[in-house]
Parts: sequence; structure tokens; C-alpha cells
Amino acid sequence: MFSIVDLKKLTVNQLVDLAKECNLILKGRLKADKIKEIMNSGIEGKKLQELFNKYYRPKKSVKKKAPTKELSIIKRVNLLEKQVKFIMDKITSVELIISQGRSEKRGLSGKEYENLKNKIISLVKPGRSITIDQIYQTEKFKNISLEKLGKTIDELVDEELFDVSEGGSKLRIHGNIGRIIRR
Repeated sequence: MFSIVDLKKLTVNQLVDLAKECNLILKGRLKADKIKEIMNSGIEGKKLQELFNKYYRPKKSVKKKAPTKELSIIKRVNLLEKQVKFIMDKITSVELIISQGRSEKRGLSGKEYENLKNKIISLVKPGRSITIDQIYQTEKFKNISLEKLGKTIDELVDEELFDVSEGGSKLRIHGNIGRIIRR
């Protein structure tokens, strides 16, 4: 009997289940032999179509996107951002060293130290803290040497206006002060 059902789309296990439902015992070992046996068994075309529809599960064609490319690009962008930040920190450090060289050529007077102390006091509110890096990132302190800033901070600590800690700063005063805390 001729049928428009394409049994080749079924798996071997699905063919066996279909045959069991029609009370057929398949003797063939190959898929093609099993299909021939089912087709030659005399099953009505309509019933065969219903059974085919019952057992046939089309394979879902899942197109794999290339997440590796997207993730790779994201990782590369993140790495570039970190590298740019590192380079900018280095540039800031170099600018600081250059500005220190310029400002050391001329010393600060007592009035200038007082002015510098007032700038630091106005920068940090009571109970707050700031790193040395953050101080140097503000425009007011770009041309002040680390040594002069250190002397000013020492005076502020002596006057009990500030406390100091190691903090998370790349720049350090006296090799260990990285953060100042206003009392």
C-alpha cells in the first residue's frame, strides 16, 4: 500500500513503538527493513498518518549563536578599560612628579602653608576621609609636591585636626600614609 508518510523521519525506537501499537512484530534489523515491514503490513494510510504524527517529533534546529565572540569582545573591552585606567594613573603620577620638580624650585612660605592647610580642611568634611591619590586629582593640589603636602598633613595631625592611615592610595606620604581622616 502506498502512503505519503515518510517513515524515514522516525527513529528506530519510534518505528518499533509504532509497530507495537499496530500489533506488528518487526523482524528486520535495519531501519530500512523495519520501514518496509510497516509499509507492507497493510496498515491503512489514515491510521499510519495518525501514528506517524503521534510519534514524530521534529528535531528542533537550534542555531547556536556565537556567544564566544560576544563574550570575547566584552572581555576585551573590559581589559582595555582596565589598561586605560592604569595608563591614566601612570600619567597622573608622571604629571605629579613633574609638578613636584617645578614646585620644589620655589619653597612655600608660612602663609602658603596656612593656605594649603585651609584647602585640605575645606576638602574633607568632619568624619570623612580622603586618599592622597584623591587629593592630587583635585585641581588645587596638582602643583604641590608630595613632600610639601606631607609637611602640611604632619602639621594638621599635630594640631589634632586629622588622623592618618595606610588607606588604598598609590601615592603615600612618608612611605606609609595613604589616607587622611578628618576628626
